[in-house]
Amino acid sequence: MRKHNVFPIITFLFFAGFITASGNGQNVPKDDVTTMPDTVEAPLRFVVEGKAFFIDNEHSGSSRVNGYTLPGFYLRPHVAWRFAPRAELEAGVHWLHFWGNHSPHDANEQGLINTDFDSLKPPMVVPWIRLRIAPTPTLSLVLGSLVNNNGHHLPLPLYNPERAFATNPETGLQLLWQTAWMNLDTWVDWQQFSWNESSHREVFIAGLSSEPSVGLGKMRMHLPLHVVVQHLGGENRADTSHIVETHCNAAVGLGASRQLGEWTLRADCMGMLYSRTGAPEGEALYIPNWEDWWYLTSPRRNFKHGWGLYPRLTAQWRDLHLEASYWTSEKFVPLMGCYHYSNVSVNTSDMTHDRIQVAALRGSWKWDAAPYCSLRLYAAWFHYFPYTADRTGYAKVHGKAANMFSFGMLVAFQPSLKLK
Repeated sequence: MRKHNVFPIITFLFFAGFITASGNGQNVPKDDVTTMPDTVEAPLRFVVEGKAFFIDNEHSGSSRVNGYTLPGFYLRPHVAWRFAPRAELEAGVHWLHFWGNHSPHDANEQGLINTDFDSLKPPMVVPWIRLRIAPTPTLSLVLGSLVNNNGHHLPLPLYNPERAFATNPETGLQLLWQTAWMNLDTWVDWQQFSWNESSHREVFIAGLSSEPSVGLGKMRMHLPLHVVVQHLGGENRADTSHIVETHCNAAVGLGASRQLGEWTLRADCMGMLYSRTGAPEGEALYIPNWEDWWYLTSPRRNFKHGWGLYPRLTAQWRDLHLEASYWTSEKFVPLMGCYHYSNVSVNTSDMTHDRIQVAALRGSWKWDAAPYCSLRLYAAWFHYFPYTADRTGYAKVHGKAANMFSFGMLVAFQPSLKLK
């Protein structure tokens, strides 16, 4: 795909954002705010934003993704300058570190320094710059490091929440619109840049996440719509051995919510799709893993089209969130989502599952320990129903039911110091 064919994808997503949102503001949770506040405590301030995390994923029974642990933190010291009433520039660095990642040690952890066996990784310190302009109180345009406090409001099969803290920040262009009846997030995350005649492909992910809603008596109806597009290609490459590919996840659904005292109850059902261009179905099709973390490595995407069905029940009481969901799919591959919901295995080579079923229970509780610090506890249970699968060189695989668990703790902080 040449650049003049990529441009319509981005243009369409942003045009859809402009024509689907308008209205007045609404009150939303503090950590879910996407619009720029009207006032700040100081026009120039130094902010130390960060999150310490420990997540343990016990996936020993999974036929799709291995278990792993995420112990670490990210730290984002930066200067925020409100140079106009509705324009702000933030600049600093983003430092991501995993405890136990001893880069100077060799692959066998013998502590040998400066040898040919060093398992060195590049420092996970990147520049962090965000220019944010708010033409109206409900609309924000972001250039640079994107706003992603809530996983773009994407459901679990389309977005793994660990991406919000265990990978480098998304960067590119973003449009945010938050009103009384619409919550919209449209973005382009440019993940790999290529010059003219470059030896590698450009890579970006573009997305549209919107949810119009309307009140009907004591109920509120929701119409979620989500689109995630990953493009790998670019024109005038020196290396043309890889064909241009575009992959897509989409979801549309219907939901209803109701307030009962301090409880907010909601039921949703979403239909999801996967599709791609490129090689015919069945051919080996590998996606390069530019993030270099095995637990987020993309699986072999040999499917051409697939679907999934995702009914979900949620309950919110103050800072306690509970969720129960069910999933069934055929030939579905999540681009950014949790691989429990993939019909392609990432821990068993050349294995593709037939129709799969997954039940999940998830819960989290948040405690505001201080004005600029909060603690969140998280736990989840995933149940695989019996399944069948195909694997190159093997007879038909008949898998038994299995249970996987995930739990963890996250501490978020964002103190600031007034400079002017």
